[in-house]
Amino acid sequence: MKPLHQISVASGFWILIVLGYSGLSLFSDSIDYNSAPFIVAAYYAVWCVVLFAHFGAHIRREIPDLQRNVIPYVWWILGSGLLLLGCVAVLARGIAPSGLAFPPYTDILFATPLYLIPKAFEILAQQILVAVIVIALSGYFKSLRATTVAFVVLFVGAHLVMFTFTNTTSTYGLFYTLSALAAAPLFPVLILRIHSGFMISYFVHISFYALTAALLHVWPLPGYSCAALHVALRVTSFS
Repeated sequence: MKPLHQISVASGFWILIVLGYSGLSLFSDSIDYNSAPFIVAAYYAVWCVVLFAHFGAHIRREIPDLQRNVIPYVWWILGSGLLLLGCVAVLARGIAPSGLAFPPYTDILFATPLYLIPKAFEILAQQILVAVIVIALSGYFKSLRATTVAFVVLFVGAHLVMFTFTNTTSTYGLFYTLSALAAAPLFPVLILRIHSGFMISYFVHISFYALTAALLHVWPLPGYSCAALHVALRVTSFS
């Protein structure tokens, strides 16, 4: 499969996954990461199986360390699990905003401990597609620097398009865009040059969301009056 065709196929899968998640709302308005985490996790888990079936052999062929020692991957999986457990503990003990969410809003601000279950599967699906795109760009440009620049443009551009269509507030949109800009150059280097790079890139990606969810429960950014209202009501009820 030619590199540009690989990128097209991976992009097509990515669009289908996003549209499919949006389509879950046709069955119920309450299906999201917080209100129905296991349904959303099952949705992304199915996509992970589909993506592994379609791209798995190609990724293993292009990333040789996936064929050899699996011990480093076990350590990275354990590390990811411990990080997620720590963030779950923070979410469970923190004040989680609830009640009416005045759009635009982000579900991560309202994250429950179970939020990280579907998010972990979603990030795995994304990282499979990221690996396919990085490998394809490397095959096309034959240069790590050119591959990295092209991937940064695609990755940041995809986030900008997504935030435009999902009507994300400017504060959060800027935060995620800058985060994508900072993380994007790491992925090609990790995947193409570093042993266990695929797992490390997954760890970096899921760590961002896990830590962000935990920190937003402690220091929520401005722009969400429902969260401030909820906290105010809690304080009033105890006074």
